[in-house]
Amino acid sequence: LLVEAANDLRTMLIAATHDRAPQVVMVTSAGQGEGKTTLSCLLALSLAQAGKRTLLIDGDLRNPQVAARLELPPAAGLGEVLRGEARPAGVLGGVPGTPLAVMTAGRPCTNIIRGLSVERVRGVFAELRAQFDYIIVDSCPTPLSDAMVIGACVDAAVLVVRSGQSEE
Repeated sequence: LLVEAANDLRTMLIAATHDRAPQVVMVTSAGQGEGKTTLSCLLALSLAQAGKRTLLIDGDLRNPQVAARLELPPAAGLGEVLRGEARPAGVLGGVPGTPLAVMTAGRPCTNIIRGLSVERVRGVFAELRAQFDYIIVDSCPTPLSDAMVIGACVDAAVLVVRSGQSEE
C-alpha cells in the first residue's frame, strides 16, 4: 500500500500545472513511527525512477533515519550545511543502483536545532532548487519547532498518519 501511495503522490506531483507545481515537498507526521521516512524514501525513489532529478534530504535532525533505511554509510549532511561547515553540493551522495541523490542529516547537534532559522533553511533550498526537479524532505514530526521552520520553506507538505495510532 505504501508503494502505491508513493506512486500516486508522484503522479500528482508530476501532473501539477507548472504555475502551481510544488518542487520542495516536506513529508512529516503527527508522531514517531507513523511511516514518514518510509514514504519519503519511496516517493523520492519513485520520482527518480520516473526520470526526474530528485534529491531526498533527511531533515529530521533529532532522529535521522534515511541513511539507515537506505543502507548508506555515515556522512556529512544537512547539519554540516546549516552550521556553515559544508556547501550543499559537497554533502550530496546517492543510492547505489538508482538515480536518486541523497543528503543525510549528518552529524547530530542540538545547537543547530535550537538555532534553526527560516532564512538559513530557505537559503539551502534555494541553492538546491536549480539542480533538482524535486526535493523531498523527510522532516521530524509536526509538533516540533524544526518541522515548523522547514515547513515555512517548502512548497507543499504531506502529513502521514497511521490509522489507530495518531493522536495529534
